Amino acid sequence: MNEAILIAIIEAGSIVLASIISGLAITLSARAILKKKVLRRRLMSAYQDLLFLYEVEKVHIDMEIGRGESDNKIKVRNIVRLEKELVLSGKSKSEIQRDLSALSSIDS
Repeated sequence: MNEAILIAIIEAGSIVLASIISGLAITLSARAILKKKVLRRRLMSAYQDLLFLYEVEKVHIDMEIGRGESDNKIKVRNIVRLEKELVLSGKSKSEIQRDLSALSSIDS
């Protein structure tokens, strides 16, 4: 085989290989970015659920106090912690709102 033809085949193969590698890199990067966006949306949803449940708890406590009953928030949380083995993250409503607003600004 002619030496010039062999060099041309090698050059063409290297160009094809380089384009395949760069295409794979772009695909992997795009997949990682998409996964990060999906995780960010799920985290935002979880934060919104926490805020909602804090408000439900507050309304429930206000209703109990309005009926002349005592506030059982701590007692109920302890029961859930002991029987269901679930614990709160320890984040306050303001911390959740701050995190949620930070996530919202990243997403836009």
